[in-house]
Amino acid sequence: MKKRILSILAAALTLAACTSCSASFHSAKQLSTTQKAPAVSVTDSQQQDAAQSYLNFTASLLQHTFSGDNLLLSPLSAADALCLAMEGAAGETQQQMETVLGEAETMGGYFSTIRGASGEQLTMADSVWIRNDPALSVNDNFLAIAAGNYQAEVYSAPFDEDTCSDINNWVKNKTDGEIQNLIDKIYDSDMIYLINTTLFDAKWQDEYEDNEIRDRDFTTVSGETTQVKMMYSDEHTYLENDFCTGLMKYYKDEKYTFAALLPKDDVTIYQLVDRLNAETLDKLLSERISAEVEAGIPVFTGDTKLDLAKILPDMGMPLAFSSGADFSEMATYDGQSLYIDRVIHQTRIEVNEKGTKAAAATQVAMMTSGAADSSSNRHTVILDRPFVYMLVDMRQEIPAFIGVMTDPA
Repeated sequence: MKKRILSILAAALTLAACTSCSASFHSAKQLSTTQKAPAVSVTDSQQQDAAQSYLNFTASLLQHTFSGDNLLLSPLSAADALCLAMEGAAGETQQQMETVLGEAETMGGYFSTIRGASGEQLTMADSVWIRNDPALSVNDNFLAIAAGNYQAEVYSAPFDEDTCSDINNWVKNKTDGEIQNLIDKIYDSDMIYLINTTLFDAKWQDEYEDNEIRDRDFTTVSGETTQVKMMYSDEHTYLENDFCTGLMKYYKDEKYTFAALLPKDDVTIYQLVDRLNAETLDKLLSERISAEVEAGIPVFTGDTKLDLAKILPDMGMPLAFSSGADFSEMATYDGQSLYIDRVIHQTRIEVNEKGTKAAAATQVAMMTSGAADSSSNRHTVILDRPFVYMLVDMRQEIPAFIGVMTDPA
């Protein structure tokens, strides 16, 4: 029997057509549901466990993807999409995914909390696109969870060229034009797309004046020098451990911050990334130091597109990518379960004198085979060589985006 693909880019809904919602699409019809997902509440203890699981995933994802080139990831987008997929997993497949992502019900509640607390600076959106095929049976409870906990939209579509255009336009709209052409084509065996988009757009609390921006040499990962526009300022939050120093620069309202980590002189950028485990990230963010910092942040842009399916099995969830996977709680095609085939992750960032704009979209494709301490010291952190950077949610003390800048030119 021909294999069928389920591509998950984020979240879902269910069954009755809502034609008034889909007028802007060529062929897709938005669906709605009256079924309610079970209420999910996350205790303080569970939220701490979820945050730790998220940091574990963030650190592991960074370490498995960094190869020396510029890199930008949104672990928030990737984890959200994968956790939605995990809502449809069962048995050992679910157990392995929970090892990588955290306990399914807790993580779903955790992302619902993050989504509910986000505002204009950080927005998340989820949708599901289902092929019109009578052999495809999607679990109503899974769709109710997607609609309720992930606030997802769902669309029914013929999965033709018009559908490809509709999906790309949906992603483009949700990311304010930053992510385009997420899907190159729709294959005959594609059955479902789950899509997550995450958009960050914030102005600095203190924007830079023209006289605070000057040209400076940046030493790239290869040892060559290139000239960048360096933004200089006095900041008030310092980060340090045995192998890196760093700084935080806040955005308006101080709900989010730009955090950067510069390896110490005897540490390479590769060694810094290798040492950034969950415990290290947690300590750097939670034990930040109140101190004067002479800061230099380069103006830069960056984008990344990669298939996380090439590294997620090595992170501890190989069964989900095999024909033995069990996603029967999500959907079946002609009675057969699904397995993950692709996890496309696309990001873009722009950091300048006004602020930062970053966007991400994540596609998970599936198949079926049948505080701070005070300090009076003054520190200097000039990002003129490869560094790790993060866009941090200060309420949760987790990075929504994390990246490595090795050559900003």
